Amino acid sequence: MAGARRGEAGASSTRQEGSLLRIFFVVYLTAILLLLLDLSDGRLFFADVDDVLRGVQIRHLLSASGSFWDLTLPMIDSPGIYVSPWSRLVDLPYAGLSLLLTPLLGRDEAISASLLIWPPMLLSVYGLFVAMIWKRIAPITEGIHYFRLAAGTFAMLYAVFEFSPGRIDHHNFQIVALMAVAYGLVRFDRSGGIVVGVGTVMSVAIALEGLPFLVIMFGGLFVAFVAGATRAAETLSAAAATICIATVPTALALLGASGTMSTQCDAFSALYIALLVGLSGISWIACRCFADASGWVKLPVLAAASIGVIVATGISFPECLAGPYVGMDPLAKQLWFDRVPQEQGLLHYAGGSPLPGIVLIGIFLTILALAAPRVLSEVRAGNPALAILFVTALVSVLLATGLLRYIRFPFVFAALFVPLALRHIDQTSRQSGRVSRTLFSVGTGVFLLMVGLWSLSRPQTIHGDAVQAMTIDDCKAGDMSALTNLGQGHLLAPPTLAMSVLRNPMPSGLTVGPIPFHRASRGMANAYTAFITTDPETRREALAPFDYVAVCRFPAQAEPGSAPLYDALSAGKDWPGLARLETGRANPFQLFRIDHANLR
Repeated sequence: MAGARRGEAGASSTRQEGSLLRIFFVVYLTAILLLLLDLSDGRLFFADVDDVLRGVQIRHLLSASGSFWDLTLPMIDSPGIYVSPWSRLVDLPYAGLSLLLTPLLGRDEAISASLLIWPPMLLSVYGLFVAMIWKRIAPITEGIHYFRLAAGTFAMLYAVFEFSPGRIDHHNFQIVALMAVAYGLVRFDRSGGIVVGVGTVMSVAIALEGLPFLVIMFGGLFVAFVAGATRAAETLSAAAATICIATVPTALALLGASGTMSTQCDAFSALYIALLVGLSGISWIACRCFADASGWVKLPVLAAASIGVIVATGISFPECLAGPYVGMDPLAKQLWFDRVPQEQGLLHYAGGSPLPGIVLIGIFLTILALAAPRVLSEVRAGNPALAILFVTALVSVLLATGLLRYIRFPFVFAALFVPLALRHIDQTSRQSGRVSRTLFSVGTGVFLLMVGLWSLSRPQTIHGDAVQAMTIDDCKAGDMSALTNLGQGHLLAPPTLAMSVLRNPMPSGLTVGPIPFHRASRGMANAYTAFITTDPETRREALAPFDYVAVCRFPAQAEPGSAPLYDALSAGKDWPGLARLETGRANPFQLFRIDHANLR
């Protein structure tokens, strides 16, 4: 009998594992189809300057002068040597793959291959977390068909595009870390708490954009703990202990001792280490000492202790109270940062009509509204995990509306509820007239909300000035091989062109700048001043640190008189004090040596 029971248990386990494997294959194969869609036109949907700079950082790490804990990029002048805020955690798999492939392909080709290979490999990890979440919240035994899982994966379109070959920015890593936290939440047990803790530390170590979602998810755990939900104390205690144990060793491994002790408002450093350790420490103590206390005792204790940690951290790091972009040059903020699409709200987007974005928001709100009955039934049954994930998904939609840099996250969180929404439609369709009433009421509410958003939208005007021309002119059609003929010195280029220059081989000792990143804001302000000022003395001062100037010949002229130097050079004209270097008559890429004595 015992042997028979063991056999039945083993067969049941095999069926469950097989079910997970089938869900994973549906998710991963559907995601691969989406990647092929992204690659079909030869251009990545999300490709941007971040991919270029990450590639520069990885190549420098693997060069003879690279060092794991040294994040300086000596080929970039910002002014002064540029120090990257980006995590080595993201660089590690690319570096490892490159070293593995070097004996077969050579160093340069191995690095290039790793940039294409790793993102789809990481997609499999993302797909596994999605499959494990869906197996718990939308199991096959409840009638969730594989078609619904494929539909849910299609709803993750923008999230999946972050894993396209060559998309090497940190966003795909960040998505995987947040999905680990989400999976740990839906487990809602000790093991899940450990996964939540590991995912949290990884998320903060990668970048700070996941913080709003971590706050919501941990806030939900706190509420569940205060309310006395089953296994809430167990889950929160395991998560808090994991964060306490893992944070400092992770920081030391990724940053070294000096980096761990440094204060960097825009990156994983002492400030965020203090917050992680402090808040997780009081959470663990509360779980150990007040697990059986009433909510009226837990709430004031946790609130007072958390506020104390936050206030103490603010007092200890006052320079970061203004946010991660503290110290950004005002001119660079005005001419660059305030025009960056991802830093704008959906209702004020300068890239065209806000209607497509509003429709996306409407779709995700419809999904969440249709999934809400299942979420409420879980809450009534005493299982708060799905509700926490639901609130996180709702917040992701609100954040995407307020700031476009979060547009990918509804595709991460809200899309998880597609199978539940489709199941709700299927269930109501069995009752005459109910499905039409449900769809009508949800559709009407969402439509009215979309109309309200449309009426509030005020798209910004796209400037037709020289600054805008410098932003879009990357000179990809230009031949930049003449760079190899330059000697040591500093090369000034418009920020977007500077990123194109970094794609090409550069002689040792040549630096280029500025680049379109907030840590290079002083350099951007200097470049804009040099190109747009009408005062010769101001121009000479701005160009004083540089030896060369690069500008692409640009066919579309900006507003006349908006930038004398840039207007002249982009039109192919000469300028007093700038000696033209040979780059080829038909080549749009132009190089000039600065003759400071005769510069006007």
